[in-house]
Amino acid sequence: MSETKKIKKNKKDKKKKSKKKDKKEKKKQEELKKIQMEEEEKIKSKPSTPKSSKKKKKKKKKDKKKKSKKTPKKEKMEEEKQEEEEEVKKDKKTPKKKKDKKKKKDKKKKKKDKKKKSKKTPKKEKMEEEKQEEEEEVKKDKKTPKKKKKKDKKDKKKKKDKKNKRDKRIMPFAEKQLLIKILDLCKEAVEYKQLRKGANEATKFVNRGKAELVIITADADPLEIVLHFPIICEDKNVPYVFIPSSKILGESCKISRPIIACVIVKQEGSPLNQKIEDLKTEIESNI
Repeated sequence: MSETKKIKKNKKDKKKKSKKKDKKEKKKQEELKKIQMEEEEKIKSKPSTPKSSKKKKKKKKKDKKKKSKKTPKKEKMEEEKQEEEEEVKKDKKTPKKKKDKKKKKDKKKKKKDKKKKSKKTPKKEKMEEEKQEEEEEVKKDKKTPKKKKKKDKKDKKKKKDKKNKRDKRIMPFAEKQLLIKILDLCKEAVEYKQLRKGANEATKFVNRGKAELVIITADADPLEIVLHFPIICEDKNVPYVFIPSSKILGESCKISRPIIACVIVKQEGSPLNQKIEDLKTEIESNI
């Protein structure tokens, strides 16, 4: 009996399981049907639009885009065409007015061109004036070359006269040979520490009676700075000489700057004493 019971139980269990499976499958099928129904309803609810209408809408959109995407050049071209068409229509009605307008435009253009020509830059005007002056000078040179040469000669003579002309107060003046000797003496005096530079130093040593020879420059500006030396030297019986330039005196005294005056000082037993005396006699003979 126990075995039969077991068999029956097994059969019952199998039946139960099969029933559960059937129920699950039914539920799935029902859900699928519901989904399909919803989709069909959605499709029906949408308005049916034929293909031809869709194409038309697309074309309209494209046309709008093209109109919106017009370049400024195309717009200008279209505006110019419209203006030309309007002008042509007006011209057909009133041809005389068109001619008057053209004449006015031509006059305006001519006036503008004249203004541009008249409004030349100052640089261009200067260049033109210089060219004209050069041309005139060339013409004059061709006509009168002799006069120009005479003028050049006169200018040269004037320059020479200015160089040769000296102030009467500049006396005695050292010429080339004497000048060379004086400068050599100055160089030697610097080595033996027997030379004092500057106008103030020179006046001190002349007044004290320690000066052997005073050297003065003629290009002092103004000359009155140096003109007290001749008076002092004559009072103290000291010989003095004028030299042409202050730069040369500075170089001979071994200084980079120019010097107005300098003094050769007395010193007992110096080897320069004999040279100084020879120079003194030479200066007195020139006077």
